[in-house]
Amino acid sequence: YVLVIGANLTFVFGTMVFSHYSKTISVAWVNTMKAIIAGLLFLLFILIKLEFKIPHLNQLSYLLASGFLGLCLADLLLLKAFTILG
Repeated sequence: YVLVIGANLTFVFGTMVFSHYSKTISVAWVNTMKAIIAGLLFLLFILIKLEFKIPHLNQLSYLLASGFLGLCLADLLLLKAFTILG
């Protein structure tokens, strides 16, 4: 239960922070920073993990496509909705 509450609180406070900076700076800037941080954390995870295997090109293309759709398009629309709704 503690992890569920922690995940929900993280989402709530993250949403508030992202909404604030989307209004004051820009939606594109916040989305770019989120994507850079996510990419760096993913790279850090890969470097820490001892049993990393290079994926096939097909698997890598799915990973990049889902990351693009999730981190770029969906978050851009979500952040824009946050700025419109307040």
